Amino acid sequence: MREISNMSDEMRGTRTFDLGDGRWATFCVRDIRRHGIKELLRFEGVAMDETPIAVFQSGERIGTVPGDFDPMSIRPKSFLYEPRPGDFTRNEDGWHANRTLCPGDLEAVPGFTWYRGSQSADVAVGRSCEAE
Repeated sequence: MREISNMSDEMRGTRTFDLGDGRWATFCVRDIRRHGIKELLRFEGVAMDETPIAVFQSGERIGTVPGDFDPMSIRPKSFLYEPRPGDFTRNEDGWHANRTLCPGDLEAVPGFTWYRGSQSADVAVGRSCEAE
């Protein structure tokens, strides 16, 4: 399954997905935020892959998000972070976090888990990378 981005979806407030079996499904952004893409796709008879997806920032793997992660429909765990278009982009490697996202923003993303070897994780828990 992959998202098909087009200008008419942006104007109508909808998002279209290629379900991979020759079918497309279009959902209202409001419904995606309210119910989650996983639940809407389940209603269409499509099971989502639950395998965690890698998250990269500035070329470094920094963590993972759940397989059903959708950056525009998340409900942040903190009122200090509001998702913006372009915060996360997807390609074949995984999700790429914009360089403007700080550790606090990433921790506000539901399901985000730090990758143990990343420098950003060390900073997030208050350890200095230089001390090692």
